[in-house]
Amino acid sequence: MFFFEYVIQLEASVPASPRIRSRSVQFRRFSDRQGRVEITIIFDDDSCLHIAQVVDLDQTEPVGKYAYHYQDSAGALIFRYDNKLHFPDLPSYPDHKHVPGAVVATGRPAIPDVVDEALARLASPQPK
Repeated sequence: MFFFEYVIQLEASVPASPRIRSRSVQFRRFSDRQGRVEITIIFDDDSCLHIAQVVDLDQTEPVGKYAYHYQDSAGALIFRYDNKLHFPDLPSYPDHKHVPGAVVATGRPAIPDVVDEALARLASPQPK
């Protein structure tokens, strides 16, 4: 598989929903098998999910650095999955999830699961 094919597959993995107002895909190809891809999804409440991956398709695990950041319309964090090299005491290190006021151990979720998590939040009433 080439990097461009990976980008197409990644974008296709984003579930369709009437709650998604727009989405954009940007990428930078470093070689035929390496690059960075970013997907931005804007929901109908103006919350936003930013998906970023650095990919090397020559590796056994092709996704290197990643961040899946979901924020409300004011820019406040709702959740963020990433593998930045901090929180070494977490059992899932380097993978973890930021939520307001906490960091929790977790593996890297699949993109459809991240989008579904954001959509589930939209479907449930939020405290004011």
